[in-house]
Amino acid sequence: TGQANCQWFGGCGLVDAESASVVAPVSRRPPRDEAADFGVSIGDGRLMFGIGGPDTTIVSERRYNEGCWHSVVARRRRDTGVFELIVDGVSQGRRLGS
Repeated sequence: TGQANCQWFGGCGLVDAESASVVAPVSRRPPRDEAADFGVSIGDGRLMFGIGGPDTTIVSERRYNEGCWHSVVARRRRDTGVFELIVDGVSQGRRLGS
């Protein structure tokens, strides 16, 4: 079932990828040994969206495993590195990543 209050890769993955295309502009790129990965998962009923380099995760405050459909949007601005998790039209938080 995964656990909340951790990184997104500790939950049950809904979307997970590793891609050079998610890396920030040259001036803000992480060292080569840090992965350019990202993902959305659920752990302990909480939704999580995170990115790597360094690992940074947004965790929803409430649980969403009550058997209802939900709209989940995970977005990131490449030019600024800011990423956000939105559930049912409500922002769950914004963070600055790579």
